[in-house]
Amino acid sequence: MTACSATTTTFVKVPATPIPVSLLAFCQPSAPPNNPLTFGDAVLWNELLLTDLENCNTQLDGIRQFEELHLK
Repeated sequence: MTACSATTTTFVKVPATPIPVSLLAFCQPSAPPNNPLTFGDAVLWNELLLTDLENCNTQLDGIRQFEELHLK
């Protein structure tokens, strides 16, 4: 096994690719409509909050895809 002892390992520095800023934006939920909150307002607000959640999940999915492409 003397042939294996002569093997050297060389590490190559690879520049880091930054995650796009658009994927790192803060996910801000929609503010409640008005005070007092009526049932109708709550239904409309829930729709806005679900849209906000979907946008944040899309953003997180984009980060996962970016990492899969650039961290292999």
